[in-house]
Amino acid sequence: MTWKDILGILGFIFSILIFVLTRWERRKQLVINLYCDHLRKFRDEFIKSTDSDPEESFIVIQVVNTGTKPIVIDKNTVRLLAQNKTIQHGLDWFGKDKIPVPLNPGDQFEVGIFTEVLLGVLGQDKNTNGIFKISAELEDIQGKLYKTKNKYDFIGDVWEIEIRK
Repeated sequence: MTWKDILGILGFIFSILIFVLTRWERRKQLVINLYCDHLRKFRDEFIKSTDSDPEESFIVIQVVNTGTKPIVIDKNTVRLLAQNKTIQHGLDWFGKDKIPVPLNPGDQFEVGIFTEVLLGVLGQDKNTNGIFKISAELEDIQGKLYKTKNKYDFIGDVWEIEIRK
């Protein structure tokens, strides 16, 4: 085997690695974050649905397209998971009509749900103390599932969300 043969084999391997890396770079990718907000983001939508303007607490799901391809999100598959119970995207959600179609690279959207809805699904009341594990997931129209990468805790004492360590 000559040095030309070895260079040819190395060149072939190098071209395969470059092909794999460019495919990896072009994949669809979403980052999903959770946090609590106090009606700042959804105030207008909330006021349209009721006559009052109370200081309500929301759990917000923020979704950012960090990939290089547009993604069409199935609005009916946005879910909040807490203690092995699911809150499906439905009437209690705010921001669902503002989900962009498609979600272009670098774009984001946020949907929110009342904290009381989460507590109701968990069988708790407003005075709940304790820590609950929560996460979020959604699917695109092709059925690919995207989940939160971080582990989150909802702290009932202060109605806040933090990343679990």
